[in-house]
Amino acid sequence: MPRRRLILIATAVALGGSSAGLWAVPAHAAAPVKDGWWTVTNTGFGVAPPAPPQVPSGGLYIENGFTGPTAISALTFQVGAGDEVGSITLKVAGNPVITSPPVACPITPAGQNYKPAQGGPWTDVPAYDCTKSQVTGTVSSNSTTVTFAAGPLLENGTVAAVIKAGGTADRVAFDQPGPDTLQVTPAGEPSGGATGAPAGTPADQGASSPVGTGDNGSFGSAAPAAPSSPLSLVPAAPAAGTPPAIAPGVPSGVSPTGSPGTGSPSGSAPTARQRTQLSRSTGSGSSVRKDLAEAIGIAAVLAALVAYTEGFGLLGGRIDRPSARQRPARASSEA
Repeated sequence: MPRRRLILIATAVALGGSSAGLWAVPAHAAAPVKDGWWTVTNTGFGVAPPAPPQVPSGGLYIENGFTGPTAISALTFQVGAGDEVGSITLKVAGNPVITSPPVACPITPAGQNYKPAQGGPWTDVPAYDCTKSQVTGTVSSNSTTVTFAAGPLLENGTVAAVIKAGGTADRVAFDQPGPDTLQVTPAGEPSGGATGAPAGTPADQGASSPVGTGDNGSFGSAAPAAPSSPLSLVPAAPAAGTPPAIAPGVPSGVSPTGSPGTGSPSGSAPTARQRTQLSRSTGSGSSVRKDLAEAIGIAAVLAALVAYTEGFGLLGGRIDRPSARQRPARASSEA
């Protein structure tokens, strides 16, 4: 395989891998600067109980008992001034129990100083206020993700929230939050980020008009050329990519008036299409003369056959001489 083709294939594979990576992580997203979860089973005496088996390393966990929350998670994000936030998406791990969607509540300013933890003491749960704002999560149809609107949780460039289970006896484990957890639109950029119109393209610009094609299939102007008048002695300018029309019965390079050099543009040689049209138009008269000659020949043959059957002609039969039929009989004269 040529070296140049190998280089092209390698470049295409590299670009494909880069594109896949870009689709896997949104163009504008953020990971939490800190997160953690806490459980009532950890009393804070220095010995933390083992985490539930469905909780992955670095993941989060929420749970409700019959009297209220027994495990709570928290996340904190930092965004730039004027940035817009979209949603927080958490990926479910293991086999959750979800009878009602989980909820998110803002962490109070005093509670934002919490320390990250995995199964931390219940006494270290960040302070939160669900009366200020409470966002109900959206659970996907196959219960693999839970999404929260982050706008109500944003304050002074910080999105800080606790996540709680929604239904009684619900329990949900989440994968470790990654760089695509929070959707962010930088200040001054239209909502949607990289999905907007390319730079330099007006927002109200419509789709470009398709390029028109001529009768012969070549690309040309979208507007058709004006048809030439049949009485005009000067042919109209043909459309781009379309051969000029030629008058029937007029040889190439000769105009209908007999002036040479005006039958084709700039006296150029006729094209194959023009020669075909010319041969069709000039061949009609020859065909009529040929048919007439054949008819005369057939009539001559028929006349010869009739003469032969009657005894006339040079090819056969008898030829009666009038002088022989009028001569008097010798027998009567001798008598």
